[in-house]
Amino acid sequence: MQHIEAPLETDEQVLRCIRAGKAHFEEHGVQHFALEHKATGEVLGCCGFNMERDEDDPEGAFLELVIHLRATRWGKGYGQEAVNAALAWAKQHELAARVVASTTEENTSMRIILERAGMRELGKRWYEDTERYEYTYEVDIT
Repeated sequence: MQHIEAPLETDEQVLRCIRAGKAHFEEHGVQHFALEHKATGEVLGCCGFNMERDEDDPEGAFLELVIHLRATRWGKGYGQEAVNAALAWAKQHELAARVVASTTEENTSMRIILERAGMRELGKRWYEDTERYEYTYEVDIT
């Protein structure tokens, strides 16, 4: 989360996040799930999707790819593995025609991961939730 926002600090913030995630899953069938190390069961971070609507096309839904890894696990290939698996899952389940992801300019590693996964850069876009410009990526999964 270094490049995104401060971590959740209170039990209430964590519970609010869990409740929102559960509601999103119940409504859309997607959410962020724990990334676990297969051999040890250690939680490495989370990865998944938000279902979003295109402002220019209210009928056009898309999946927003989200991934967060523990800093101790950066640079070990887990991010690439998670992004590749998430995109494969999205193609298989056909919930939307495209996947969009964004990342900060400083997070060059994530930009490389997204490009290696076949996503193409669309340039910088302003995001109200993070109150900054981020590089946006997209891939057609039809």
